[in-house]
Amino acid sequence: KAKATNPQVNVNSLQQQIDQLNQALEASKRRELELIQRGSATTLAPATAGAIATPSAAQAEAPLDTAQADSALQAKEPVEEKAKDLGEVTVRSRHRLEKLQDVPLAVSVVTGKELERENALDLGSIANRASNVTWNQGNQRTSSISIRGVGKVGQTEAQDPSVGIIVDGVNFAYNPLSSSYDFTDVDAVEVTRGPQGTLQGRNTTMGVINVTTKRPTFTREVNYSALFGNYNSIIGKAAVGGAIIDDVLAWRGSFVTEKQQGDVKNNYNPDNTYQNKDRLSGRAQFLFKPTDDFSSRLAIDLQPRSGENTNGRTFYTQTPLYSDSTKGRPATDAQVRLGRDWFTRDKDYSYLGNYLNGRTGDNSLGVNLDTQQPVVTGSKGIALENNWDVLNHHLTSITAYKDYHFNAHDNDDGTPFNIVRNNGGYLNDYYQLSQELRFANQKG
Repeated sequence: KAKATNPQVNVNSLQQQIDQLNQALEASKRRELELIQRGSATTLAPATAGAIATPSAAQAEAPLDTAQADSALQAKEPVEEKAKDLGEVTVRSRHRLEKLQDVPLAVSVVTGKELERENALDLGSIANRASNVTWNQGNQRTSSISIRGVGKVGQTEAQDPSVGIIVDGVNFAYNPLSSSYDFTDVDAVEVTRGPQGTLQGRNTTMGVINVTTKRPTFTREVNYSALFGNYNSIIGKAAVGGAIIDDVLAWRGSFVTEKQQGDVKNNYNPDNTYQNKDRLSGRAQFLFKPTDDFSSRLAIDLQPRSGENTNGRTFYTQTPLYSDSTKGRPATDAQVRLGRDWFTRDKDYSYLGNYLNGRTGDNSLGVNLDTQQPVVTGSKGIALENNWDVLNHHLTSITAYKDYHFNAHDNDDGTPFNIVRNNGGYLNDYYQLSQELRFANQKG
C-alpha cells in the first residue's frame, strides 16, 4: 500500500540540501582562491634575503572575489610557463642557425656551460660527454676519434680523417692539431653523425665534431677562475672582452693553462713524471661590423711549445718460459742481460726490484729511465671570417692558416743504464692553408 507523502516537505528538504552544497562549494572555492593568491604572491612579490614573501594576515582573511582570482591566475600562469620552458637548442650543422629538432640529422650538442661545469678541456674529456664518440688515446701524434665504433686510427697519423674536427669553421685536416691542446672559452660542441662530406669537410665519412668558441660582443665581460688539485695540478682560465668602438669594433681575449704532475715518477729524473700536463692555449679575436649587412672576424690562436711525457709509461713483465722448461728463459729477456757483471755492480738496482711491473726501489709505482724525454708540441694559427648579406643571399668567406710542431725523443731500453744512446727521434712540422667560400640563399 503506497505511503502518502507531502510534496511540499520533499521540496523543502531538497532545497536545504542544495543550500548546504552551495555553502560547501563556496567555502571550497574560497580556500582554493586563497591558496592561488598566496602562491602568486610568494612567487611574484620581491623578498629580502633570508625572508619568505607571504601574504599578510589581513590579506589571508580578506574575502576573494572572482576578479581577484582571475588576476591571480593570470599572474601565476606566465611564471609556471617560464619555469617549464627549457629553451631552444640551436645548431650549425648545415651552416645556418636552426632548431635542433628541425635538422634531419643525428646531432648531439654539449654546451660550453656544461663543459665548464665538468672542467672538460681536452678533446678526450669532451668526447666523454658526447654520445657514440670515443677518444682513442695514443701520443700527441697518433690519437684519433671514432664515432659509432668506426674511425679509429691505431697508432698512425692521418690526414683527412674520417671523423672531422672543425673549430670555428676551420677544418683540421690533420689529427694531431686537436689532440694535445685544451679548448678554451667554448660556446658549444656539436657532434653530427654519419657522412658529412658535402657540407662539413672532405672525407668526413663517419661524422664531424664541430667546436664553436664564444665570439666578441659589444657588451663588456670579464670572467676568470683558478682550480687547484692533487699532483700539484693547477688550472687557470680567463676571458675578457667588449666594445672598442661602440657597435662597430669589439674584441675578446681568452686563455687557459693546465699543469699537473703525473702519477708515475721516474727515479732517474724525479721531475720527469707520466702522464704530466703542461699546456697553455690562448686566443684573441676582433669583430668589425660597420653595417648590419657585413661583419668581419679576425681570430689569432697560439699554443706555445711545451713537453708532456706520454710515451714511456711502459711496465715490463717477465718473458714466459719456453714450452721445454729445460731451456730456461730466452736470451732476449732483460733478466739475462741485466744478470751480466757490468749491471750487477749497481747494488741499488735489480731486475725484480726495479725493472718488472713498474716497481721502484721504494716499492712505489714508477720507472727508472735515463734517456726518456718529453714529447714537445706547439701550434699557432690565424683565421679571417667575413659574412655579407647581399642580393637576398648570404656570402661567407673563411681564410685560415694553421701549423703544428711535434718533436719526440722518447724510446728507452727500460733501465737507467747507458745501453741505448740514440732513442729514436721523430721531428714533424706541418702546416695547412685553407680557403672556404659559401654562397647561400635565404631559407625558403
